[in-house]
Amino acid sequence: MGSDTRFNYTVIGDGVNLSSRVEGLTKNYGVSILITEFTVAKLTKDFVYRKIEPVKVKGKDEAVLLYELMPSTQTSKELKKLYDESLEIYIKGDLARAKEMFSELVLKYDDYPSKYFLELISENRPWGVHKMTTK
Repeated sequence: MGSDTRFNYTVIGDGVNLSSRVEGLTKNYGVSILITEFTVAKLTKDFVYRKIEPVKVKGKDEAVLLYELMPSTQTSKELKKLYDESLEIYIKGDLARAKEMFSELVLKYDDYPSKYFLELISENRPWGVHKMTTK
């Protein structure tokens, strides 16, 4: 961007804005890397990732489904399997069973996304779109 004599290299656009907002959400879930459904659609089977939740970020009309990109280790794969089962129970609305399952994940793995969902369950909040209110 700039003129013929003064310029600065930068990136701009919708994808950059979305990436910035998604990166800012990592602390909400206690994870290192969040990716969107658009990135997941391009991944191969070599990657390990798990669904977090749909989020409506500032500046977007539609919610974007977030995923955590996880290390490709045996522990991550075991955690993902149990977490996916727990999340499905939560999505179906069985909060009592989901609470038990997420509690087990917290005890066994100290899993931060499970802690996040336990908090939602304690507030009796069902699965749904999380509206992001901060940048």
